[in-house]
Amino acid sequence: SIALAVGTIVKPGLGLDTAAIQTQDVTVAESTTLTETLLNIIPTNPIGALANGTMLQVIVFALFVGIILAKLGERVEVVSNFFAQFNDIMMEMTNMVMMYAPIGVFGLMAFTVSNHGLSVLLPLIKLVGVMYLACLAQILIVYLPCVKIAGLTPSRFLKGVSEPLMIAFTTCSSAAALSSNLLSVQKL
Repeated sequence: SIALAVGTIVKPGLGLDTAAIQTQDVTVAESTTLTETLLNIIPTNPIGALANGTMLQVIVFALFVGIILAKLGERVEVVSNFFAQFNDIMMEMTNMVMMYAPIGVFGLMAFTVSNHGLSVLLPLIKLVGVMYLACLAQILIVYLPCVKIAGLTPSRFLKGVSEPLMIAFTTCSSAAALSSNLLSVQKL
């Protein structure tokens, strides 16, 4: 709601010419009803859901597996350990890939500027500034009071989450910072 309020007040995209940077035709997907969405979250084939990248089905399947593993406890300790160790491997792999993400972002920006000129990036300065303002408001209005309630000091919290914040900042992706964020929160 903070980001929506800031965006509504400032209107950061006003005047941005997207025709200069649009390189593909965009098709709008058909909207689905709530009933269809609820019926589609249960995968008929979990491996197919993984292969097709239907994330909602993958998440629901993972939740079911996690609930069953928790319910069975020690009887499935080997499987639980496998998933925990596989998670460690995937987190480390994500961290390794994300070390090179800033180079990729730089390459994409260089490509865009070389094709469309520096003027294509100038209107985005307002958008980036508004985004940082909204993020700062989120931290001050939401996170820090929650941190106080949790019994942490703001400096300890900010120091603890500084790595995922920098990864999210440099890659412009919260998904990229997920593994680092999970590790940081566990340490806190």
